[in-house]
Amino acid sequence: MPFWSSDRDPIAAANVLCDVGRALSEMRGEGELMKEHTTFLKKLRNTLEAVKEVLKEGPISQGLQDNITAIWKHLLETEVGIVSSMGLNEGEVKTENMKSVTSKFYLKTTYYQRFSNKITRLQNEVVIPLCGLHRSITTMFPQNQSRSWQTFKRWVTESKCHIDKRLVRQTKEWLRPISWVEERYQAYVDNISSSDGEWFFLMQEYIDWYNQLSKKSSPILCISGVPGVPRTQIASRVVQKLREDRRTVTYLFYAERTTASIDARQLIGTLCWNLLNQFPEDVELLPEVCKEDGEPNETEIQTFLQRMCERRDAIILLDGLDECSIKTKEREKLCQFLASSNGVCDIIMFSQELEDIKRNLSGYDSLLRITNCEAEFWNEIERIPTRCPAGLESWERKEQGGIDAGIKSCQVTKEHDIHFPGSKEDQYQVYAMLRHRICDSRLPAHIARQIIDEAEYWVESAFQRDEPLIVNGEKVKRNIP
Repeated sequence: MPFWSSDRDPIAAANVLCDVGRALSEMRGEGELMKEHTTFLKKLRNTLEAVKEVLKEGPISQGLQDNITAIWKHLLETEVGIVSSMGLNEGEVKTENMKSVTSKFYLKTTYYQRFSNKITRLQNEVVIPLCGLHRSITTMFPQNQSRSWQTFKRWVTESKCHIDKRLVRQTKEWLRPISWVEERYQAYVDNISSSDGEWFFLMQEYIDWYNQLSKKSSPILCISGVPGVPRTQIASRVVQKLREDRRTVTYLFYAERTTASIDARQLIGTLCWNLLNQFPEDVELLPEVCKEDGEPNETEIQTFLQRMCERRDAIILLDGLDECSIKTKEREKLCQFLASSNGVCDIIMFSQELEDIKRNLSGYDSLLRITNCEAEFWNEIERIPTRCPAGLESWERKEQGGIDAGIKSCQVTKEHDIHFPGSKEDQYQVYAMLRHRICDSRLPAHIARQIIDEAEYWVESAFQRDEPLIVNGEKVKRNIP
């Protein structure tokens, strides 16, 4: 019977692979990949030795036995593949100094690559049963003080962590996340205070959405028209506050003025990577959703993200989808994913334009709760004391409330020219255009209030002097910050 048959001791098989790896390292020099592979094999061998000691204490559960058997099977098959392809015999394998048989490795580069490929595949094959072992020994035997069980738990944990680190690195290459998302988020977080955007958290739509978290019954909350402050600043503050409440959030902050085209897979992959950075151990879910070894397809990446979100009760936050250069078909695929994910996680989106998203989601059961923040922003502005210029009399200050009400009655749908002298309604139209433009500039509320006061005083003065002044909408666009 060949020494590499299925009846061979798996511990001996692990030793064989360690020896072959050492011999190849002596020929080529121990590179990072070979070092990583030999370290893994040693940890796996120690795990199997610990299993042997545990089995001496008596029968174990069927679940544990099934996972151990699966690891044995994959290990023995790997040994067969490597040793037989190199033409080694049992005597050579058992030689203490494997360097004495390196003449057998006449295709050194080929053998080196073949060994690396097969050990990588072995890692992918044993990750699921290894995770099963880890779950079992950390939940089923938390109080077991046996030295054998403690050793078993230690080596199972170390073997799993070793594979997880490698798989996380590999997964990043597969996911291809957008590199600057974290930098954009951090840039805003570093410049906001705990009081920024507090008015947003008092909005009824947000309160209703927040109260439904974890119940999987809240529709997607879409926020548009966030004036006075950068929309991304509000989104960053939402992430910060949710984390203060001990909620898990995965987010996508898209950069302004980015012209590169992007697809749904990359957006979803970025959300995956963001969550995986927070919980690297969740990489164990990836092999469970992949049908084949190697890079997961788009559907498998979506399932991977949904599994992580479900496990962590995560919230998905998206900001700036209106700034993405994304094709219609890709936008539809993204919306389809969001709709299908709403049953396992909660979703909040910030977007200046929502029509495309509403249209794409209209065919799914995930109903949108839309809110527009502009009215709330004006309420905040009006709570700030008016900073009237030096020439404005006290009675005129008292009229500010009436002016605010008059401006609110104006529906500015398009900027247009206003000729003075004109009616009071014309004056309010100018005010409304100014406020609308300042609103779009996303300035902080107290600065917007000051600019508005100055601009309105200027218009009021021109109106009172009956000057033939023309206020041009396009110039207003360019001149207001």
